[in-house]
Amino acid sequence: MPSRRAPTKSRESRRAEGRAYGLVGLLLAIAGCATPEPEPEMYELSIRVESDPGRPLAGATVLGAAQFRSESDATGVVRLRINGQQGQRLRFQVRCPEGYRAPEQPLDVTLTRLGADAPPPEYGVRCAPEVRTVVIAVRAQHGAGLPVKHLGREVARTDRAGAAHVVMQLAPHEPIELSIDTSSQPKLEPQNPTQRFEPPDTDAVLLFDAPFVTQKPRAKAGPARPTRI
Repeated sequence: MPSRRAPTKSRESRRAEGRAYGLVGLLLAIAGCATPEPEPEMYELSIRVESDPGRPLAGATVLGAAQFRSESDATGVVRLRINGQQGQRLRFQVRCPEGYRAPEQPLDVTLTRLGADAPPPEYGVRCAPEVRTVVIAVRAQHGAGLPVKHLGREVARTDRAGAAHVVMQLAPHEPIELSIDTSSQPKLEPQNPTQRFEPPDTDAVLLFDAPFVTQKPRAKAGPARPTRI
């Protein structure tokens, strides 16, 4: 039985194979000349948590990548040391303690190295209180001993000088309406004055100013005098 010879490659096939080997060699050469990525460096930064401007908040939790977790200290600060590269952007979530609202957006920071004598960069974040303390000072001139009411319930009573104060815990911008009940003194004007308040997103002192006047008794009409002719 005659033996079969292996088919020989055509000239075009050998050229295509040579071009492929050349391309692979070129890619390997480019890869060998590629600039290596810089080694990660240590960066320092801090995150300051406040409930209101100038009021540090302890116990806020800062969460980051790779299971990172830390809490703000008594000064409201979280100090971080992070391996990374200049200009790298990182994202952190902030969880506030009970009674405070978490920020609507995560905190984005950029790794940067300042001058040798400069302190590490600091980023601020706010955990606003869910409830505000609102004091409403009542000043009711000539209105001593009058009940101050909210939703029909007495919450304070004016003293001899017509003064009182009401302390309430309210959500930010929660409206409140107070009235002064004058039913025990029907001669006072105006009767049962009412005022509506909408506190800001801060602790606040508001004024309910309601000066009263007393109705003067009307003069009684005397008997009609006879007309002289």
